[in-house]
Order: sequence, then C-alpha cells, then structure tokens
Amino acid sequence: MTAFTLILTLSALVPSSLAIFAHQWVTALPGLGLGPLYHLRAIRFGIMVLALSAAAGAYWLAPGPGQAAGLAATVVLTLLSDANYAGRILVAVDRPRCVPAAGAGLADEARVLGYAPEGAEARAWPVAVLVPRHLIHDEVGGRPVLASW
Repeated sequence: MTAFTLILTLSALVPSSLAIFAHQWVTALPGLGLGPLYHLRAIRFGIMVLALSAAAGAYWLAPGPGQAAGLAATVVLTLLSDANYAGRILVAVDRPRCVPAAGAGLADEARVLGYAPEGAEARAWPVAVLVPRHLIHDEVGGRPVLASW
C-alpha cells in the first residue's frame, strides 16, 4: 500500500463515516444555518459518490486486501448513511387518540409534555410516545400543533 492509496482510502472512509451523521451537522456547525438541511439528500449523495470513487480508485491503483477492506467498509458506511436518513427515522405520530388523563392508564410518575393554550382544553403527550418518534402532529383548540422532544 502506497502513501497515495492510503490517503485515497482514508479520504473515502472519513467522509462516508461523517455522512452517517449528516443530519446532525446543523447542531455541530450552527453557523451553516438550516439551508443545508433542505439539500441534505443531495449533499449525502455527493459525499457517497466521492467516497466510493476514492475507495474504488485506491483499489484500482493497488489491489490488495487492505484496499479491498477499505472499499468494503466504504460501501457499508455509505449504505448506513442512507439508512440513517432523518426522514426515515423521524416519522411523526399524526393526530394521536386523545383520552382524559384519568383514563390514560399512565403511572403517577410518568413524564408528559403538555400544552395548555389560553381558551382551549389542555393536551399532554407521554414522553414514552415522544422518545422513539420525536414528533407529534396534533390539533388543540382547532389549531395545528407540533410537539417535539
């Protein structure tokens, strides 16, 4: 393995690893604003193409077990980056069934996220429902509400 092929392999592995967490870049780099989130799929696709091209180029220049492992790892990481797409993970609960607090069957110590707008009935969503989905679309007092955790 030459230094150049090592650099190519690393230039494939590092971005393909970072692409897995691309939806969290806005948290790590708030100066970028929300703009990149609207183009995240295209950004992730570009990273995947560049990473796979670098890994394939490294294997083509110096075929061997190290380059094959780098290419295989890059393929796996790029597939994982698409599987971790926030649009697939953060699927909102849409208009959950509403029951009075007494009939909800929650333990006394159960945590809830509540909303009590002026002039409308209060609503609360169990944190246990919010945690796996992070989002709930609901309607309170005739107005749409998005609860997030």
